[in-house]
Amino acid sequence: MAMASQDLEMTVHEKMKQKQECADSLRGFFHVADVSGDDRLTWEEFEGILQSPQIQAFLNTLELDVAESKRLFDLLDDGGGNVHVEDFVQGAMRLKGQARSLDVITIMRDCSGILRRLDRLCQSVNALHAGECVQMPVGAVSQAAPRAKSSVR
Repeated sequence: MAMASQDLEMTVHEKMKQKQECADSLRGFFHVADVSGDDRLTWEEFEGILQSPQIQAFLNTLELDVAESKRLFDLLDDGGGNVHVEDFVQGAMRLKGQARSLDVITIMRDCSGILRRLDRLCQSVNALHAGECVQMPVGAVSQAAPRAKSSVR
């Protein structure tokens, strides 16, 4: 039992080490691409470095598809036309291997739940529009409320 625990611990440690090395490699890639040195990549900076066969090979070793680079950039863009170094590293790490499949499954489950709730909302709106909801007569709420006795005569 102790041997299995040590093996598991070593495996976890190795996986964490690999993940850290990958993140460090991505940071290095980012800083090479960041010509302006402001810890932000513009699309022009990103696109420029992607022309290099060495960079394409590097990204392929990280299981990142160079053909999807514009989509990746657009997903990570903070709305200002650029991507911060940590957003880039975290986003690229999420797109690697099994994490990508797990994310897709999670998104599909979330979308299914949203669609079910939207369907219920549409049914409610349609019922309201068709006049199928129970309507209270005007003043029914105020008549149902208890009245305070007036001390003024």
